[in-house]
Amino acid sequence: MAKELRIRVPKVPKKAFNPDRPPSALVKSHVAQLQGAVLAAIDTEGEAATAIRAFTRLLQELRPLTVPVSHASTLRRRSRKRPSKSRTARKRGRK
Repeated sequence: MAKELRIRVPKVPKKAFNPDRPPSALVKSHVAQLQGAVLAAIDTEGEAATAIRAFTRLLQELRPLTVPVSHASTLRRRSRKRPSKSRTARKRGRK
């Protein structure tokens, strides 16, 4: 039997990781490679839906949706509006 090769990896100092620091090009490259690996692994629409759901949750955790108060009332009003009838539908209703 072959002898196992063990590689010692030193501990990373606590000050090496700063969650508030913008990511470096290397870190962004790692993220891009992982995204590519996920895309390459998707073979069905079900798998795609699962991946989309996971990415959406992750994005919502990273960047929660915030709507300025001035726009919130506008969004509520728009959601209650009913779609207007087309011109043709209105003309038919008159006859």
